[in-house]
This record gives sequence, structure tokens and C-alpha cells, in this order.
Amino acid sequence: MSGKPIIWITLINQGYINYTKNFIESRLRNNCSFPLIVYCLDDESMEALKDYKDIKCLSAIPFIKCLMKKNLTTWDTIDYKRIVFAKLDAIQYTMDEYKDSPIGYIDTDIIVFKDPTPIMLEAMKQNPEHTVFSQCDESIENTPECTSRTKCPNLCSGVIVFKPALSSMFRYSEKDIMSFYTDQHFLCSLFNKLNVKYLTISKNIFLNGSHPGVRMDKKPLVIPKTAALLHYNYMIGSDKESNMRRNGMWYVGK
Repeated sequence: MSGKPIIWITLINQGYINYTKNFIESRLRNNCSFPLIVYCLDDESMEALKDYKDIKCLSAIPFIKCLMKKNLTTWDTIDYKRIVFAKLDAIQYTMDEYKDSPIGYIDTDIIVFKDPTPIMLEAMKQNPEHTVFSQCDESIENTPECTSRTKCPNLCSGVIVFKPALSSMFRYSEKDIMSFYTDQHFLCSLFNKLNVKYLTISKNIFLNGSHPGVRMDKKPLVIPKTAALLHYNYMIGSDKESNMRRNGMWYVGK
């Protein structure tokens, strides 16, 4: 490992402005702010986030391959797939800019309780033979821990760190966008094909949206003391905001 700090990035459009503001606010409230590059797909998101500290807003135009919609996209639509695959372009672009640094991608439909950087750096230190470190996206109700942390069948590209050695491997085609459900299915297939070693972080540290009580169910939401973040995946569109509000984790107004 290079010993350099993780360069954290994300990619948003206008439809994700409020989620990104809420993500930033959760970092501030829990005193775990960390530098973040926000690649913006439109002028509206650039303008909305320009005054936040520790956030560097940059245009995604240098690496975007096609025109993206500005509104909040829905899972399993072609517009959604194009945006999530564009994450890979953002990762590749950042790797080219910071050649010797590990690159971390983090979604903004997330509530942050602790800075994930030390967790990822420690995982990298303890597992030098691995190249990719990510959240596990398996359902916690079925598997309290990842089925296999070294062969996870459902790694999450929403919280993921890549060592510099992976530079130039994130190229995909239009056929890939049509063939795979999301970028993370593409990545999992790619890693297995190229024998890239990856490791997932405990689901009690990086909580995903299947954690009991996160969605509309009868179980109370209990955040374990080990938790560094809660990712509101496993739900679509406005359901994310609705559940954040219900859980008392919506911080950006009515």
C-alpha cells in the first residue's frame, strides 16, 4: 500500500442534491467530516453544494460518455444504469489524477456515524494481498455476516475502496450496461474473471438497507455501537427519504 490517504469521491445529479446535503449534515453532526470530491453531472448540483467545507465540487463533463438526466432515476431503468455505470468513469478518472493513492467511492444515500477511512485503512493494512475493500450488500436478515468476506456474491459498490494497482481496469461497453443489472454486478463478474482479491467489511460496521428497522417493518431500528454508517439501499426513489425521516435521520428541512 502507498501509505497515502484515501481519496473519497461520489457522483451526483440534481435529483440527488438533498440526499447529498443530508449525507454531509450527518458527517457534521457526528463529528466525522472527511474530504470528499463530488463529481456533478449538472450545473444545479455544482451550485447547490459549492459552499460546503471539506467538499470539492467538480464537473463530471471530462469523463462522462453520454448525456445524463438531471432528475432522480429509478432502479432498473436504463437512465439509472447509465448513472451507476458512470461511477466507474469517475473512479478511473480519479485514479488517473491521483495515481499513487487508494480511491474510495461512497454513495450519498448514507448516514455517516464514524469516518470510514480508518476502518478501510486498517483492513488494507491487515489484508495486504487484497486489492478491493467494500460494503457487503447481502441481506442481514438472512446472513448476519457476509457469506464469504473474500468471495462475497453481492459486494456493494456504494462504499468501496480500490488500491492504486487497479488503474485502467474499469472500462465497460454499452453491451455491459445492457447485460448487467448494475455496476456492482459488473464489478463482481470482472473481479472473479481477473482473479482480483476483494474483501467485505462486517455488516455491523457498514450497515446496509436490509438492517432490521431501516425499512417499514415492525422491528425497531437499533444502531450497533460498531456502526460507521447506514446505507439506505434496498429501497427505491422517495422511499429512501421516507425511511430516513421515519428513523429521525433526515436533517435538511421538511
